[in-house]
Amino acid sequence: MVMATDFKISINAYLKELITLPVRSLTDIITFNQNNPELEKLAEYGQQTFIEAEESTGIGEKEIQVLENLEKLSKEGFEKLMKENDLDALVTPGSRASPILAIGGYPAITVPAGYDSDGMPFGICFGGLRGTEPKLVEIAYGFEQATKARRPPRFSMSRVVVRLRKAGAIILGKASLSEWAHGRSLKAPSGWCARTGQAVNPYVKSQDPCGSSTGSAISVAANLAAISLGTETDGSILCPSSSNSVVGIKPTVGLTSRGGVIPLTPRQDSVGPICRTVSDAVYVLDAIVGYDRYDAVATREASKYIPNGGYVQFLKPDGLRGKRLGISNYLYFGFPKNSNYLKFKQPLQTLRQGGAILVDHIKIPDYETIKDSMAIGEHIAMTAELKLSLNAYLKGLITSPVRSLADIIAFNNKFSDLCRGRGEEREIRVVMESTLRNGESVVDIEDKYGVGGVRDAYRGKNESDF
Repeated sequence: MVMATDFKISINAYLKELITLPVRSLTDIITFNQNNPELEKLAEYGQQTFIEAEESTGIGEKEIQVLENLEKLSKEGFEKLMKENDLDALVTPGSRASPILAIGGYPAITVPAGYDSDGMPFGICFGGLRGTEPKLVEIAYGFEQATKARRPPRFSMSRVVVRLRKAGAIILGKASLSEWAHGRSLKAPSGWCARTGQAVNPYVKSQDPCGSSTGSAISVAANLAAISLGTETDGSILCPSSSNSVVGIKPTVGLTSRGGVIPLTPRQDSVGPICRTVSDAVYVLDAIVGYDRYDAVATREASKYIPNGGYVQFLKPDGLRGKRLGISNYLYFGFPKNSNYLKFKQPLQTLRQGGAILVDHIKIPDYETIKDSMAIGEHIAMTAELKLSLNAYLKGLITSPVRSLADIIAFNNKFSDLCRGRGEEREIRVVMESTLRNGESVVDIEDKYGVGGVRDAYRGKNESDF
């Protein structure tokens, strides 16, 4: 009752002092919540405390009596207890004494004390009279040093992150990315996901930051982190690295473990570093490569590629000398002779000056076949493999509200406003779910629809879009 009244008075005074704000009183806050019930989850959580505070009429006789009783409780209760027993602190489990301490404005320190049989932590609280923080600090620190009870939480993390931790890295956080590795929608922009919105290129805000490992590249480019990791299925490390002026390494598939990483297709998925320099990226690569039992088949097979002594030994200033570098003019593979080519003239010249041998105008055998496979065949295979690999991944999770690709589609349909999931944007997910239904293989699907039919049915775009 008193708290509600105090809250109304104090929050109104606070809001009035702000220079620019769409709400200027508790009434405005309540109205905002009522006008935005889904955003504020009113159906689930309500705002009864706000309403009770708004209905209060100030500090009257009833409230004054309550305040006096609280003061009496503090002086004749807690303070008397402490003084008569000559206590330095009152020890209580967890936060159980927080109402008494809060009402009187008394200090307290809670310290980790252990974990129950379910692994749930519990703490011990040391509370004292006003101004006794020095004693409380001595008590709390002494307890902590004697018990050393705290341990880090066991997060569910990818295996490459485990390796980074063992190598001494400090994990700052998880980066945003193109939602579902740009696999949910054909039309969603790179770097957009429902949870965090649109990632922005730090160099030119209006330009495409590329993806799908958009946040990983941006965080390094913007000096928010020294290193980051991305996952590439097709361009998801290389493209955002290029667009955000950072170094990205896409390793050989299996060189780094995919254990704990949400999959698109095991054939192509690869985890690699994104850093500001090549040397940084190589040091990270050395830390994350190698066999891992959570991705046993692929990492065992690829471990044969890891050189003795690691990759750092290859950071040589004259590394370009004598290297033969192929240069093509194909649209998908090289530098077509158009206006875009001009910006690459100097970089190519730098390669030559460094001693590299540039082999120009190379011809790619069966180029047209390769081009069609890029535009169509990869998509057919990926949609089939994603359903299988993602369903297997989700089933392996201990706790998850979704257990299959069908569950994800249903979630997006149910919460279309939250996910901004218009029907056409969910097209690719629906295609993936329908793939392999009735036991169809990738070959069956291609035979059934044909190259042109698959393009029309699965892509809905013309070849120039690829």
